[in-house]
Amino acid sequence: MYIDKNIQNHSEAMAKLAYDSYKKEIETLPGVLVKTYEDYCHFMKQELSAINGLVCMEDEKCLGYLLYNKWEENGETHCRIPEWGYGATKEKREKIISRLFQALADELVGEKTVHFSMNVYAHDTKIQRLFSFLEFGTQAEVGICKIEDIGVEKTEHVRKISKDELADRWDEVWSLLEQLINHLKKSPVFYGGEEFTEEVYREFFADAGTRVFIAEKDGKIIGLIEANVDTISQVFSDGEAANVGEVYVLPEYRGTAVAREVLGYACKDLAKDGYRYAWVEHGTANPNARYFWNKYFTTYRYEMIRTIYGTPSDKGDK
Repeated sequence: MYIDKNIQNHSEAMAKLAYDSYKKEIETLPGVLVKTYEDYCHFMKQELSAINGLVCMEDEKCLGYLLYNKWEENGETHCRIPEWGYGATKEKREKIISRLFQALADELVGEKTVHFSMNVYAHDTKIQRLFSFLEFGTQAEVGICKIEDIGVEKTEHVRKISKDELADRWDEVWSLLEQLINHLKKSPVFYGGEEFTEEVYREFFADAGTRVFIAEKDGKIIGLIEANVDTISQVFSDGEAANVGEVYVLPEYRGTAVAREVLGYACKDLAKDGYRYAWVEHGTANPNARYFWNKYFTTYRYEMIRTIYGTPSDKGDK
């Protein structure tokens, strides 16, 4: 076996391997239609123009591949492998993927620290097991649901908030978001969340593509959720699915179905505009989030991460 870096020469072979894995996973999702092979090839062709990769070859035959995006941030390297970015023939599948990651790590790891993000299909347990042996840990999961499957019960105190009202009541909204951020900093999550600044949230919530829904009691916001137009292009067509997240309910109102109500209302509002599916990404270390989202969403993929710290050279001024 040898490694070839010219992925364009093997696009057809990679597409066939990728489509087999994609189809197997999509068939586990409630009501989601499987794209045709032709449509999937079109998706792959678009993505291959802006991604790096390695191909494992033997006797001029493609045995497997690993595709990745790479970028530099604060002097460190980040490398993300999407769920469609890995594949191998059934025979010796784990060995081939392991060999490809070894080649990738050899290429990237040196003096700089490298943050790897490996996205694996939810039902691809063999590759999940492989990367756990490679010292990766599971950080997040993505779930998908059919909007009509989330029933709406009582919602008399839940509504969508306008951008003007959002601006007027921002301090109240930010108070809930800040409590959510602080919750994630505590056990068992211990997520620093330095990127979750007030300005980042203010800009995101004020964006035209973001819908914000609140639950109120006696004029006070007791819970919220947001929905936005971000989608999973590999799975859905434009305008077919929306992302939901940032659900939070004040502690004193938990256990009263408020979270379910804001989710149901958000899905009802999305359905009015033709959305058929919703998807969510949440941390697996947060038991509250995992319990809530997994009640309504079917897991589609896991994100597994590993940081490999670079070894600085001994070169320097003497």
